[in-house]
Amino acid sequence: MLLLTQKILAIGNALVDIVARIEPEALADLGVAKGGMTLVDAETSKALYATTRNPREVSGGSAANTAAIAAALGATASYAGKVSADTLGEIFLHDLQSQGVEVVVPAAPIEAGLHTGNCLSLITPDAQRTMCTHLGAAQTLTPADIDPADIASADIVFLEGYLLDAPAGRAIFETVLDETSAITALTLSDAACVERHAAFLQEKLGAFDLLFGNAEEMRALFPDARTAQEATALGAKTISRVICTDGPEGVYLAEAGALIHLPALPVKVVDTTGAGDSFAGTILWALAEGRPLEEAARIALRVAAEVISEIGARPSRNLAQLLRDEGLLSEPA
Repeated sequence: MLLLTQKILAIGNALVDIVARIEPEALADLGVAKGGMTLVDAETSKALYATTRNPREVSGGSAANTAAIAAALGATASYAGKVSADTLGEIFLHDLQSQGVEVVVPAAPIEAGLHTGNCLSLITPDAQRTMCTHLGAAQTLTPADIDPADIASADIVFLEGYLLDAPAGRAIFETVLDETSAITALTLSDAACVERHAAFLQEKLGAFDLLFGNAEEMRALFPDARTAQEATALGAKTISRVICTDGPEGVYLAEAGALIHLPALPVKVVDTTGAGDSFAGTILWALAEGRPLEEAARIALRVAAEVISEIGARPSRNLAQLLRDEGLLSEPA
């Protein structure tokens, strides 16, 4: 069993999630792809925001959500991402730090003329979330912003696929993979993102120890796969641990030549925002404690079920206490 210290560094696009409900007809009028992520400029972001009612603002971004979940469960987690020293940037930093995550990259000064990036997460009545993302200051993150000591001191370094949409994203991937001896983990983030950067991802895939993705993302990376199970098996030919979530069908795990399927837990889905992030954060925390991958995934299924049962990517209940109350937290071996 792999036993690590509880030290996780997550790197990604720092965004404030603006979560709002929307009717399908209104979403269609906006001209964005339902269920996916569309990059928008600052003016479009403002126009989209003006269409929302009673939006909820909270620090977000895939890697930040993952770090927050890991910290909520007891891991020592840090985060590298760039925000501006504006109001949304203050919201981001306060939310993340209040959840026990150390932010290791300082905010860009307002004088730089950048705004904190945001992700408008529009929730339709079927609980599907559609994201419109303005990267803002997030896209200015470079390898020089990340202290090599923070990379060297981590036992797990987690990268999000969305980072590749930033100008220096590929350079950050290469710097991390060149400089770290830690366990490296990658989440694919979004099928369209995978398609935009497929050649680069295929080139770097073998440098990672752990791969996360949902069925659509995995099939985008492995186009010969017809199912989530086939995609997981193909990924396992290159990466030692592969985790593929498949919505209500559950999750597929590949490790050491074994392929395991775990069913999803029954839950009333309210909002799928952060489902994959919460799953990844739980897995990273559990592996850092030395728990087997299958046990980690069973706990992650419960955490993800909790997250999708309410609005937003960060659950309102104390996760560690919830898992203890339900008898899911035994002492790690």
